[in-house]
Amino acid sequence: MRKLSVILVFAGFTFFTSAWSQECTIGAAAGRATADGRPLLWKTRDYITEPDNKVRFVTNQGYRYLAVTNGGEATIPRMGVNEYGFAIIVSTSEDLSGGSLTGPGSGTLSKMALTTCKTVDEFQALLDQTNITGRTTRNNFGVIDTTGAAAIFETANYAYWRYNANDELNGYVLRTNFAFNGGGSGGIERYYRTVQLIGDFYSGDSLSHKSILRYQMRDFSDAYSQPVSIPYNGYWDGKPFGYIDNTKSICRNTTVSASVIQGTLPGERAAYTTMWTLLGQPATSIFIPYWPVAATPAESTGTLAELGDIANQIRALLYDLPSYDTYLDTYKLLDGSGKGLWTKTFPFEDNILTVVDAALNNWRQMPAIPVADIKYTEDTIAYKTYQYLLGCYDYLLSGMTPVESPESIAGDPLLRAEIYPNPFETEALLRYEVPVQSTVTIEIFTLTGAKIEGAVFSDMVPGEYTYTIAGSGLKFNSGLLIVRLNINGRSRYFKLIRR
Repeated sequence: MRKLSVILVFAGFTFFTSAWSQECTIGAAAGRATADGRPLLWKTRDYITEPDNKVRFVTNQGYRYLAVTNGGEATIPRMGVNEYGFAIIVSTSEDLSGGSLTGPGSGTLSKMALTTCKTVDEFQALLDQTNITGRTTRNNFGVIDTTGAAAIFETANYAYWRYNANDELNGYVLRTNFAFNGGGSGGIERYYRTVQLIGDFYSGDSLSHKSILRYQMRDFSDAYSQPVSIPYNGYWDGKPFGYIDNTKSICRNTTVSASVIQGTLPGERAAYTTMWTLLGQPATSIFIPYWPVAATPAESTGTLAELGDIANQIRALLYDLPSYDTYLDTYKLLDGSGKGLWTKTFPFEDNILTVVDAALNNWRQMPAIPVADIKYTEDTIAYKTYQYLLGCYDYLLSGMTPVESPESIAGDPLLRAEIYPNPFETEALLRYEVPVQSTVTIEIFTLTGAKIEGAVFSDMVPGEYTYTIAGSGLKFNSGLLIVRLNINGRSRYFKLIRR
């Protein structure tokens, strides 16, 4: 690969900048640095050859874990957290040396860590073990756990160097695609910019998952690490007015997903570690939460992974110059007069934050982990977010004239459904309406997420239908049930109590 090099000096280190195509921006912060005292781990993933990322919950490999994966990879995590609250992210460190051609690579090592490690110290023990056999890693691994530990490990083939966030002046460690123990630098422009942004958040006591998701992961800057305002009022490289080249930004043309993993306070359950994730290019998507307790929503992990798919379709509307995929139309994000994608997505995200803050505060008071309620929250947010993004796509496609998003259309057929009586003893009736020829799936789950009944009805013609839930046929005596009604891929959930 041809590299363009310029010598830069930073904090006593000499770097050589490089034009690399696949890069990431990562960070780890200890609780003492964050606004709420919980550790943070974050990554903006740049890997344009794998644009279709998914969020999966993997249960058959060891410790169960939640992960962002490539579309065709079922178990290889690119960032993730396991059921014990141990989380890991990774970026390439192109300047680390090493000659091993065997042993685990970055994805395999991340999987080994998520399936076997509960703490940062156990991850270090895994590195000690693989130091002996060798790795094909030239990476920076960021990790946090429920003890409050947060660190980044610069990891070569037979050696590693640990940087604890708590040992740093301000309590956090940042990297792009270089190692302080390497010989050059990758992504130095993004490194300078993230140092500035995270420093500003820290100084303002606002270093949080919210500030990283909203501002750091959607930051645009130039080749000199200087911020670019949105909208951009000028001509860049002779391109049409308002377009920018964002190949040097944290939010890049090659970015395909991003996550902020929000850890827990001492004494809080590991299940409440929250992986906030943007599927697709961050500027074109909406972040939603996931927890390492149950299967992820169909919109995040299904065949299409609709959340990423619609974000990629929106991306195509923003990067619309023929033969110039690195130039983004900033006026479609914000036009300065109250129009643009962000005027739609940011308020929706604010609502998600409010709902999740309330849910987490409630769950933390409960004597047991409410698995079904967590799954219901995940699924509902994912479904509503996808529907809303469909409306955002139509909004951009129409030239940013007001259009009604599917989320707000009155008379949504999924709203015309009810279940009664509730609570019930012997049987309950699910009454629903099919608006067009549809495939209908009805499933019943226990509070722990175990499926106890299901039925699929194909080619149902429009009309009203009733499904009987017979208590005598359920392998469940009493308590809370979750009923899922799915019509042509759109789901609605009901809480049903059996006496």
